[in-house]
Amino acid sequence: MEAMAAGKPIIATNVRGYRDLVIDGVNGYLVPVNDIEATVKAIIKLTENKNLRVKMGGEGRKIIQELCH
Repeated sequence: MEAMAAGKPIIATNVRGYRDLVIDGVNGYLVPVNDIEATVKAIIKLTENKNLRVKMGGEGRKIIQELCH
């Protein structure tokens, strides 16, 4: 939640709790538990694309603001 409030895109494992906050491909990526390859791919996508990081970070901030109001 703190990272989302700070406008950062999220990479999280696809488990309860994270699924409640992260919309895959919108404000970050949900990767399968113990799937190193999927995690690396998500990291590379975000590190190579500043516009994507900014867009996903903004979407995450909107989600947190809606939850807190």
